Amino acid sequence: MPQKTCAIVVGVDGYGFSPLASAVNDAVAVAAALTQPAAGELRGLVAGADLTLLASPAAGQAAPPGSQPATRDAILGALEALYDDTTTADRLVFYFAGHGLSASRD
Repeated sequence: MPQKTCAIVVGVDGYGFSPLASAVNDAVAVAAALTQPAAGELRGLVAGADLTLLASPAAGQAAPPGSQPATRDAILGALEALYDDTTTADRLVFYFAGHGLSASRD
């Protein structure tokens, strides 16, 4: 029986203090590479329905088609959904493009 692979791909350019320019593009490229069949293969490593793309582009940029905002809650929700349903996947690919830290003192 073939194993089922799910993927969560995250790209964040939209940091208010120092936006990035290519993390969302990197995430889109990784998502495409995961879902497109390699030479001689009938399907990609991950079926399109089993890939979650979370993207937060820089201000003024459009989000990629089919993506959801890459918020903390969305990332945790995507991970928790797979964790809670142990029949969902045999493998998980998690990819994060971007960096940033926002801290406040209360």
